[in-house]
Amino acid sequence: MKALGLVLLGILTTVLNGFVLTVLWRWFVVETFGLKSLTIPQALGIALVIGFLTSHYSGEDKRSILEKAIYVVLAPLFFLAIGFVYHLFM
Repeated sequence: MKALGLVLLGILTTVLNGFVLTVLWRWFVVETFGLKSLTIPQALGIALVIGFLTSHYSGEDKRSILEKAIYVVLAPLFFLAIGFVYHLFM
């Protein structure tokens, strides 16, 4: 049951990250550079490439599974909220 919950959380956070990236892309990249909007699958692909290039796993994460779960859900929402505030000033 715990494994199923982790899989569902992974799917949820992946889609959430893709959604947040599409919104931030539309607010800042499309308006600034005139590029096309992203779809969620395109955003997920870009996020995958960026994560692959920048991830540095040390294996020493002492947080509990609950703390990690809260972080992976709240972090994208935090970036979306900050982006929204920035977007208001454009």
